[in-house]
Amino acid sequence: MIMSETVAIVGMGAVLPGINGADDLWEHLMSGEPPFRVDPDRCPPETFGATHSGGNSDRADVLAGGVISDEAGREHARTGDADSRAAPQQAVRWLREAAAQALRGVRTSSDDDCTSVIGAISEGDHLLDEGLVRQQLRSWTAQEYDADTAERVAAVFDQHYPNAREPSRGLAFHTCRDALRDLLPPGTHHLVVDSACSASLHAIDLAVKEIRRGQDLAICGGVYSVTPRYQVLFSALKGLSESGRVRSLGPEADGTLFSDGAGVVVLKRHEKALRDGDPVLGTIAGFGAASNGKTAVNAPHPAAQRRAVENALDSSGLVGRDIDWVIAHATGTPAGDEAELGMLRSLTPRRGWVLTSNKQLIGHTGPAAGIISTIHALLAMRHGRIPPQRPDDCHPATGDELEPLEVPRTERQWSARDSHPRTAAVMAFGFGGTNTCLLLRDRPSHHGGDAPATESDPLVVIDWTAHLPGAPTTDRLQHWLTGGSRTWADSFGPSYPAPGPHVIPLTPRALRAVDREQLMTASCVQRLSTELPEELRTRTGIVGACHGPSRTSCGNVLRCYLDDLSAKMRHDAVAEGVLNRFGEHVRTVVPATSSASVSGLMSNIGFGRAATQFGTGGFTLRLEAGRDTSLAALTTALRAVSDHDIDVGLVLAVSGHAPGPVAAALLGPDANPAEGAFGLAVARRSVAEHHRLPVLGRLALSEANHGDATEPVPDDRAYLGAEGIIAALRGLVRSDGAATTVSPVASRAAPSLLVTPPTTPKGDTTT
Repeated sequence: MIMSETVAIVGMGAVLPGINGADDLWEHLMSGEPPFRVDPDRCPPETFGATHSGGNSDRADVLAGGVISDEAGREHARTGDADSRAAPQQAVRWLREAAAQALRGVRTSSDDDCTSVIGAISEGDHLLDEGLVRQQLRSWTAQEYDADTAERVAAVFDQHYPNAREPSRGLAFHTCRDALRDLLPPGTHHLVVDSACSASLHAIDLAVKEIRRGQDLAICGGVYSVTPRYQVLFSALKGLSESGRVRSLGPEADGTLFSDGAGVVVLKRHEKALRDGDPVLGTIAGFGAASNGKTAVNAPHPAAQRRAVENALDSSGLVGRDIDWVIAHATGTPAGDEAELGMLRSLTPRRGWVLTSNKQLIGHTGPAAGIISTIHALLAMRHGRIPPQRPDDCHPATGDELEPLEVPRTERQWSARDSHPRTAAVMAFGFGGTNTCLLLRDRPSHHGGDAPATESDPLVVIDWTAHLPGAPTTDRLQHWLTGGSRTWADSFGPSYPAPGPHVIPLTPRALRAVDREQLMTASCVQRLSTELPEELRTRTGIVGACHGPSRTSCGNVLRCYLDDLSAKMRHDAVAEGVLNRFGEHVRTVVPATSSASVSGLMSNIGFGRAATQFGTGGFTLRLEAGRDTSLAALTTALRAVSDHDIDVGLVLAVSGHAPGPVAAALLGPDANPAEGAFGLAVARRSVAEHHRLPVLGRLALSEANHGDATEPVPDDRAYLGAEGIIAALRGLVRSDGAATTVSPVASRAAPSLLVTPPTTPKGDTTT
């Protein structure tokens, strides 16, 4: 879709190692030095470092990274109980500080309709990691020892890990909501995007869509915290720089280094920004995204990266020669940088593009990487200069290796001009096969575009399915959805039945490292009955919904922390004895960390595997919005289809949590989770008719209720993360033909979903 209404960026803020604010970031880009070091408090080398382990695969070869000082962000730390003021969660502080910076000078009102969209890792941060260890250790000791011993071990643990008592505070959605809650108007709709390192550019795109549909204000950005566990995981991938430097775009590149970071921008409609007297820092010109399709989820894919850039140009009405400058993703990994450079060279017009990066100076901020590069571009627009590629010892590629790209070693003038707007392209590519490109301009560009879907071309359901224990038939599933009793178990059992190689082409050993939520997602996709032609698959996007960290993630964190636990608790003889037995138990039941662990436990990867399995070429992302998670996923897919960003939207919601103390700690004491995966595919009716696809009902977004209200889940169990899609399915299978409204639980700013069933039932297609 060509963007027709200009959205302006009116505020920006950043917190990074040694950097507190946009002005600090500019000075760092121009003259700063890399921040990389080993923080002995965050990642003690003696318990997490491989050099002290004798070859332990649950240790990290590289612990260096960019670490924000403990005091950063305390100025705006939210008031509350004494413990919260004394040691609030780091990521909350950083994100809150970045948001407060971005909002300074921006006119706001308590009556504003507002949305926040933040890119983050769903597995959370060190607070969540330590909380998961605490809950699992307490559960095991309570089963294996008497109450006095269990309480003694718990007391020793709490002495050394004092911030681990509330692990749910470390969940990504809670982190982002808590950081922004009292900075924004009541009723703000909070949304978290996880597409790994492309997440914050996806956040900008989703926020732009909210602004274009009438929201007054949108906050978007990303946040990331370096944790011992992720250092271990990416060491297993051999993706970290053993030289202690990030040499982006250079022949000496040997890996990346991660850094703490938070970045935020504030969006408004351009006309409203001018009316409100807000500073216009730049405008959103276009956005493009693409998935790797039928290729590996953990390898760069130049063709998909190229499609993302082409999609961004198409959405903006621009062509390659309109771009002045590209800020590359350029993580410093040899394979990644080589793939990106080759892709950019294939697209660069004859007059060339200026090309730079920033991870060699800042580090890789994971899901915040795209927003930091966006602020990098906005600062250059403000100052009229493109910072040089620094530091000098990074030795970027030159000459024929880059032609017609140019990597400047000195600053380049980039002053405003009357002839045409200055334009920058920002790249962000995520682990899991998600590729994005954002185009920024210093002033509006006016282009017409495709109109959203209308009453004459409504959004329709072309397929739906469910994957549940016992493989219930469509008749049994519809009986349950219409209020009948369930006839299947809550769980697939202790061991999930792994799908065959035609579903996930991995070896049995590699499959053992893959979390059951990913396997359930793959099985759900396999059960979709509609065969899409190839031309539609390349125009199909996937939106995933699930809640919290995976089971495999919960187990892996135990292995990573075992040595740290032993070192901290060995001074208590009773605790030391318990820890020795606990370590033997964990190493028996949890696989060792390996190169397969990262893709096996990250929740967003499951939806990337679905893109590979289904061969889709549109965007792929995972969302979290609390109890509104799958309703937010449906909304996102419907808007993308309506706007012609994609032709088909596949929404996948999966619940793979097991009942017990971990679920209770993360999801609340009343949580009683059940396992299941649900899929629903939507398209414009014209697309369905052209390709002779079935029409199984209609969906429409609405700001008001127009049908009978419905409860998200028809019994006392919770398919966590899937509540909204289940409610939509209930509306689709109604026999009376009446429309049903599915309303959000947590936010007045989020739209409702109007579901109209078909005139005839789905038929005898089985699930």
